[in-house]
Amino acid sequence: MTNIDKKSYRAFIVPHTHWDREWYQTFQQFRIKLIDLINNLIDILENDKTFSDFTLDGQTIVLEDYLEVHPERREVLKKYITEGRIHIGPWYILPDEFLVSAESIIRNLLLGHKIASEFGRVMKVGYIPDPFGHITQMPQILKGFGIDNIIFWRGIEYDRSQGNEFIWQGPEGTELLAVHLPKAGYCNARSLPEDINQAYKLIKEAIDDLLSRETSKSLLLLNGVDHLEAQPHIPHLVKELNKRFTDIEIKQGNLKEYIDNAIVDIIHINMIPNKLQIFLSYHNYICLSNNTSKIIVFISFGLNSISTPLLKGNSSL
Repeated sequence: MTNIDKKSYRAFIVPHTHWDREWYQTFQQFRIKLIDLINNLIDILENDKTFSDFTLDGQTIVLEDYLEVHPERREVLKKYITEGRIHIGPWYILPDEFLVSAESIIRNLLLGHKIASEFGRVMKVGYIPDPFGHITQMPQILKGFGIDNIIFWRGIEYDRSQGNEFIWQGPEGTELLAVHLPKAGYCNARSLPEDINQAYKLIKEAIDDLLSRETSKSLLLLNGVDHLEAQPHIPHLVKELNKRFTDIEIKQGNLKEYIDNAIVDIIHINMIPNKLQIFLSYHNYICLSNNTSKIIVFISFGLNSISTPLLKGNSSL
């Protein structure tokens, strides 16, 4: 038995990026950064077999944005996605759940699954880190796609979730393992320095924060933030960090791996039952109080009543 086998906790460093396609820069300006990100990621994966995982933000549309410029790299992307070293889906694009119709959310998941399946693998994680709230029916919707978990950040007070994980029960009884990200959000292990002493300090602070809300023996360290590229030194840091932490195994991993371990490692967990609407009122109030938004929402409800064909080929679900 190794020292790692004896450790009580397991912390997953999950390299990822959060991708807003158009925000404080134009779509094309962000696409230039996306091209660099994926090109550099492919180089890392080709040159270092120990760099095991990178998560593309739960989306698949970023693949389309990249391949419009580099169609010749489709097969190499498919290779690494099929191998489980690049993780994509289950969404087509991360939704704002209060500004779109229910039909849109379903089709978003349908299309995300379809595209991810064409590349070899769908990440079965309800990863929705950035919206300003979540609809009551999200557990039911995700379960309908074979997803039994959700990872989110905004929209619920920390004293209500009372832990890193809880059980979210939908209005009709559907239950999901819900992961409420820390106050640092999806970047509690972002931009880790190559210097092991500095990296250890940052990781220890993140772990201490997670342990203050401990509900399982699994800890999630998200190594990324908006438009951040993969850091090639992560495998080396993991090796060195394991020499420093006596009771915590540090490993590079992915969101599904963390979820699967958290379910097994639950110590105690709360249930938030029935008609929970996770809602960050301020940001949604700003959107819905805008007169232009009200007109667009009114028109969209009418358009959503028009029947359109469902996507074919649901074998990916």
